[in-house]
Parts: sequence; C-alpha cells; structure tokens
Amino acid sequence: MKEMAQYNYIRFLYFNQKKSKRAIASELGIHRDTVTKAIANPEQKYRLSTDRPQLVNGDFKKRINIMVKENSEAPKGQKLTKLRMYELIREEGYSGTYSSFTYQCRKEEEKLHINQQEAYLKLVPISGSLQVDFGEVYSVKKGVPVKQHAFCAKLCSGKGEFVKAYPREQTEFFFDGLSSAFKFFGGIPKKIIFDNLKPAVKTVLKEQDRILQQEFLKIQSFYSFEAEFCGPGKGNEKGLVENLVKYVQNNYFLPRPEFISYEDTNQMLLKKCQHRLRTKKHLGETWEKRLLAEDFLPLTEIYDYARLKDVKVSSYQLVHIDTNRYSVPTEYVGKRLQARLYPFEIRLVYNDKVVAVHDRLFGKNKEILYPYHFLSLLRKKARGYDQAKVIQDWMLSIKLIH
Repeated sequence: MKEMAQYNYIRFLYFNQKKSKRAIASELGIHRDTVTKAIANPEQKYRLSTDRPQLVNGDFKKRINIMVKENSEAPKGQKLTKLRMYELIREEGYSGTYSSFTYQCRKEEEKLHINQQEAYLKLVPISGSLQVDFGEVYSVKKGVPVKQHAFCAKLCSGKGEFVKAYPREQTEFFFDGLSSAFKFFGGIPKKIIFDNLKPAVKTVLKEQDRILQQEFLKIQSFYSFEAEFCGPGKGNEKGLVENLVKYVQNNYFLPRPEFISYEDTNQMLLKKCQHRLRTKKHLGETWEKRLLAEDFLPLTEIYDYARLKDVKVSSYQLVHIDTNRYSVPTEYVGKRLQARLYPFEIRLVYNDKVVAVHDRLFGKNKEILYPYHFLSLLRKKARGYDQAKVIQDWMLSIKLIH
C-alpha cells in the first residue's frame, strides 16, 4: 500500500502540481527512472518484459509444438488428452512437470488458434423457414428394445413442430416425413435447413457447396423450397430441431413405451404435436395462431415417391425384398416384377398393373402369404392342401383372432 501511495503521489506532483521529473526525484529521494515509469503507467502493475527462461522445456520446446500441431490435425476420435501427451513425451526423456508441459502446450495452441472459442451471431427467425433432422428413439416389444428413427421438423418463427417415427432413414422415409410435415403445417416452408443427410447430400464440398442426390433434387423441384445445409459437425446451426430431438427422446420415449406398430406410435406422436400446437405459446400467442402467419408456399399436391426395385417371382410364388418374402398370384411365377417400396407398403407391378399389395415387413426372414394368391394352384394340387404353409398360417391366424 505504501508503494502504491508513493506511485500515486508521483503522478499527482507531475500532472497536478506540474513539477519536473528531476524535481520529483529529488524531493522523494528516488531514481528518475522510477518517476518516468509512474508517469507512463496509470496503474502500478508488474509487467513481464521478456519471457521467462524455460530451462526444462528448452530442449523439448520444438517437440512439444510438433505434438500439439499433430494432435490438432488428428481425427476427432483419435485426439490425445494433454495427460496422455505428457506421458508419451516423458517416455522420450522429458523431465519437466505436468504444469510446465501444459504451459508450453497452451502457448502453442494460442499461436495456432487451437481451441479458440467460436463467436456466434444472434439471428432473427425467418417466417416460413423450417429445420429438419432425424433422431434415434427406443420402444420395447416383449422386453426387447425396438430402435426407431424419429423424423423431427421445427418451424423457426412459429415454433410449431412435427414428429413421425420410421424404421430407417432411407429416402422413402425421409421424403414421406417432409410431405407429412407439409400436410400437418398446411403449407410448404419456403426455406428448409437440413443436416447433411445421405438421402439429400451425395457429397459435402467446401463451405456451403454440396452435390445433391438426384432424387432429392426432384422433390425439391416439385415443392420449390430452398434447401440450406449445415456445416459438418455444426449442430448449432439447427439448434431448434436439435432441441426438439432431445425433447422427443426424453418426454415421448422415456420411460420406453410398449411398441405395437408404427401406426400406433405415429398416432401417439401426432396427438402430442397437435396438443403442443394448441397449448404452447411464444411471444404471447399460441403456436397454432402463429402458424397462420407463416409465409408458406401453397400445398396443392403430395409428392408420390417409392423406391423402385426389380424382383423375380420364385417357383413358390414369392418375391424377395430386403431379406423378407411376399406372395403374388400363381400366373406370375418366373416373371420379373417391379417392386415399389413405400414407407409402410409394398406394391408389386407387372406391365403397369398392380398385381399385389402388402404391408411392408421390417426385420429379417419374415413373409406374407395371401391365401387368395394360391387358389388356382391349390385347385390343381388339392392333395397338398392340408400341408400347404399358406393354409397353415391362415388357419393359425384365424385361431389367434378367435
């Protein structure tokens, strides 16, 4: 405190009393350099004019710098902690303390701008814009976990949200999710913000450039929305839907509900979305009221999309699709059909004629056998009626019903 008082008194004599440096030094009995420092600096602080000598790090300084640079360039899952780097350099003969090592690491990181905190812009939500993403959720069926993929869509301005569950994230499910969201909101958002989902993005280029999938370009052209894609690993660029995914996981699927069917799950999710739309508020207005003010494109038609696959009918009247089997009428044995894979339905087509329609199976080694597909064959081979698998399955289903 005495030194600080003297420091302030020097500045008082110089600036207030207009005394010279020589006069002040003579009056106080101190060196003129001390007077000069007091006048030049408004605060009495210790200033390190030169770096401290790094006796321990000296010989290893270059090696530490190389380790820091290489570690910053390593893939995300292969980056080393500073403790692990310290252990490795100790094996090379380094004798310094952990704090000395990390001090040199921090200096190099600052020089290379590593771990520098990113700055963000606060954005104003644009009316008619939507954020979209998938998230994994789980139900249980007879005690066994059932993984589902929740398609989540969140309006940036109106805050309304839509959720629908699917077994996978393939193109047909992704497109159905978009179309279902448009139906729920009553229009097409002018701008949609996506993650770099495989059904949409073929190749990620620098910055915002993307090579898009041809099928995605078709649905984009049909609905005429603008597509914007987040940077890799930049989940903050679609923070609204990221938060929605977490909300769905924590509030709709914990504790894990019993899985009955995708139809049952999606009915539950639809009711949840409708309830929140009616009851939740933003800026004093319900989401439902704010939805009316959204700047949407008109929804006049739903995009019809099915993933196409060529299949051949086996001698057992079955076609194989994704490890499962589906029956067709006897007259198509040996013929090649076109399978149209919708999210929850499969249509089998021959010469532009739909010859069979089935609920889509998920899982492995399952089959659907419709008895009427086998009627003409059973007439010809009546002796095999009792042993025919299609009849046994049919009788079993009748017993289960009753």
